[in-house]
Amino acid sequence: MSRISELMEMTRPRPSAQEMPSDMLREPEHVLRLPPLLIDGGDALQEFGCLHRNILILGQGNLRTLMVCSAEQSSGTTTVALNLASFAAREEGISTLLVEANFHSPTLARYQNGSRCDGLCEMLTDQGALNNYVMPATVPGLSAISAGRLMPTSNNAWTRSRIENVVAQCRSAYSFVVFDAAPVNGSEESLHLAKYVDGVILVVKSHASAETVQRCKTALERVRARILGVVLNQQTPAASSNGTS
Repeated sequence: MSRISELMEMTRPRPSAQEMPSDMLREPEHVLRLPPLLIDGGDALQEFGCLHRNILILGQGNLRTLMVCSAEQSSGTTTVALNLASFAAREEGISTLLVEANFHSPTLARYQNGSRCDGLCEMLTDQGALNNYVMPATVPGLSAISAGRLMPTSNNAWTRSRIENVVAQCRSAYSFVVFDAAPVNGSEESLHLAKYVDGVILVVKSHASAETVQRCKTALERVRARILGVVLNQQTPAASSNGTS
């Protein structure tokens, strides 16, 4: 009789979306509703696919946490970090976490569904559990942590134990973690973080001065960051098409 009951339950009509209670249809309070991504285009999809493969090769099979940074503002770091994380999650099926580690110029808040929520700053300050700060994204397989509502008042939030705790929690829960960091020149936070991730990618504007880039590279080397390579960004049409744009 139990089997008959199961079969009857399976054939019973399910309520339509219009008939379901509104609380069952409601999206989670905080969802990262991302805009159309560059990876939706053919050329850009190949570019980020190539970038992702190169990172895995350079990481020699043990790279789980990656920091994407630049020497100066407006280099396109967030675009690279967002599309790289989206590619890994959607195209490669890798459980991926995007962490907004730029308190000076956060951008994820504009894509959140709902009021601005706690994020990396609160996680560093309170040393809370990762699940308290992660929100799902509209890209399948991708989750994110925003910069948060607060701004760090000192470097106390960036102590070794606090950063190690955050990185360790992210690494244990996700196969690939991308930290979207602030420009290195003028941001001690990025240098603190660079010490504890598995690798660093430097995004460089095609017209950036050599002195600016060298100063950034020297600062990263000083903290013994593992620099995997450079992404040449914002190229002119006449420039080589090997970089991202």
